Amino acid sequence: MLMSGGQQNVGGDAARVPVSNVPVYTFGFGADHDPRVLNAIANHSMGGTFSDVRNLNNLSIAFSQCLAGLLTVVVRDLKLTVTKVESTILKVSAGNYPLSYDDAAGSVTVSFGDLYNKDVRKVIVDLLLPPASSLAGSNVLNITYTYSSGGKLFDARPIIITVSRTGRTSVEPERKEVMMEENRLRTAQMIKASRVMADDKNLDGALENLVEAQSLQENVVNDESNPLIGMLKSELQQMSRLMKPQAIYEKQGSPFALSSETSHNRQRFAARGDDPKELRLFATPRMDAYLEQAKSFDEDPRKPLPSVDEDEKQELAVDEDEKQELAAEPLPPMVGGLRYYIQNFFNGFLKCCGKIFVSDSSPQDR
Repeated sequence: MLMSGGQQNVGGDAARVPVSNVPVYTFGFGADHDPRVLNAIANHSMGGTFSDVRNLNNLSIAFSQCLAGLLTVVVRDLKLTVTKVESTILKVSAGNYPLSYDDAAGSVTVSFGDLYNKDVRKVIVDLLLPPASSLAGSNVLNITYTYSSGGKLFDARPIIITVSRTGRTSVEPERKEVMMEENRLRTAQMIKASRVMADDKNLDGALENLVEAQSLQENVVNDESNPLIGMLKSELQQMSRLMKPQAIYEKQGSPFALSSETSHNRQRFAARGDDPKELRLFATPRMDAYLEQAKSFDEDPRKPLPSVDEDEKQELAVDEDEKQELAAEPLPPMVGGLRYYIQNFFNGFLKCCGKIFVSDSSPQDR
């Protein structure tokens, strides 16, 4: 955890320090910190984030969210590999996590690093399918993953994705889960584009881009109750308020945007804005619990807080669904729990893999 309220030392560049093998979580507070350097350090690390703590009264809240993750790591060095079967992989969208390609095998590996308890990572895979002349089932993608725990490496059994081919052109409605993730990725890209325009002093263009991003939220899914849509709207509204004048943007808008970018790229919570309690993108249950504890501490520092052991005991109250999941395939306690969490991770992944289009004008199905 790197905390800074000022500029880096003369004669060096902290952003060039090699930290790619560990996560570095950076916090910028006060009016004189350098958000670009702190953001670069976090981005160059394995899974770190940059938090913009503009209001020093929120310092304990920002730190509590980072600690909540670090104290609940359940999977280390998670690597996901997708390999083509009867298909061609066009693109793998996984934020800015490292990708490695094996052209001979037709595979792409994503290195996620560590996962917290209840963490989720969503990946979208674009596939190109060969022509189909008749009704048939096709194996299109092979999924494997590895992770370590307790010094041991675990290699999961492969998962095969199968789709039904009809041999005729049809247009299937896109899955809601895929639409939501595509919207989040598009919103993150528009936030970055607005920051770049504002950095070039095109504040009007940056603000127009953010307004357009807000209007696009209305067209995603007819589900106003979805918390993701609400948080994206709040994120865009907060950033819009920090766009003008130039002095406000440079002191507040730019750090907010950089923190948003790293949060979306990592799919991990990062504190930003005036109220970290309002923007809860990617927050885990332990983060929510520690948020309440931090608020309680700020209100009355003399009030005793639960210990880490007590927090863990509360989380170990496994619900009935998880018990049934583990009972279906008995495993050692540690491995069983990890398998459950990773299966939750892949539930989201498999839903996003349903993004397959059929085109009238192409000899192939996409």
